[in-house]
Amino acid sequence: HFNQKIIKINFIMIKKKYIIATPSFTYNSGGIIVLHKLAHLINEFGYDAYLHHYKIDKKSYFKTNQDYNTPIIPKNFYCEDDYIVIYPEIVIGNPLNAKNVVRWHLNRPGEVGGDGNYGTNDLVYDFSSIHFTKKYTKKNPRILSVHEMNFNLFYDKGKKRKGSCFLIHKGDRSKINLKLHSIEDEIIDTKPSADLANLLNEKEYFYSYDSATFVSRIAAMCGAKSVIIPDGSRSKKELLEAMPYGIAHGIDDLDRAISTKNKFLPWLKEVEKNDLKSVKKFIGNTQSHFKSKKTFNFSKKK
Repeated sequence: HFNQKIIKINFIMIKKKYIIATPSFTYNSGGIIVLHKLAHLINEFGYDAYLHHYKIDKKSYFKTNQDYNTPIIPKNFYCEDDYIVIYPEIVIGNPLNAKNVVRWHLNRPGEVGGDGNYGTNDLVYDFSSIHFTKKYTKKNPRILSVHEMNFNLFYDKGKKRKGSCFLIHKGDRSKINLKLHSIEDEIIDTKPSADLANLLNEKEYFYSYDSATFVSRIAAMCGAKSVIIPDGSRSKKELLEAMPYGIAHGIDDLDRAISTKNKFLPWLKEVEKNDLKSVKKFIGNTQSHFKSKKTFNFSKKK
């Protein structure tokens, strides 16, 4: 006779938490808006996401969007293995000393900030195809798409239109073309507001010297003829892939933009639906990529 021992070990997958490094919330930066909204959506999907105040002005306090579910990470937390840290491309290095790192390109590294030098095990995601660069992804890019549409605020009110307005934002001020608009017609404050919506409903044309701002879409939502002035940073093919309808990529592209205007809003609403799929896929992929297991229910039988 002998004793037979049966050892049973059950494994469960541990949900990793997310930390998103971001500046304080402001409506004047599309990149900051989507960083905060990503945390909100991850929490809405039943996972834990926290904001980390990246480069906060010590004289002020860290602002969040009160409409989002975005808790702030405690000051004394330790970035353990059960966290996945998401850095936008403006972050240099790995300031949180995280083991699990995602780099999210909201713009091409170096255009706004950052140096593009990442860890060998970092996962790289692009906001859209126009932010893709082969240096970081050999095959098809990983896309993580998040938008704040504000359909109830920005829409065509059917007003009479005249004149033009323009936006520089991240563009080159030296490229201003005063044949297209007056210098007094510059939009400075891009915060979603009734004033901005009314302005874009009154103007016939909107010109953007920034090829990667969401305001170009907002202008088209309000019914203005939205034109991106080429700056050489992105090809027309890249811009068409990212914004295929209702927006002109250069003055010579206006006829195509006008002819596809009826497809613009249906496409934009489909983009909003796909955002949720994109975030859900991102959660699944990152949880799997950085997976860890813990044991429980250790039992013996004789």
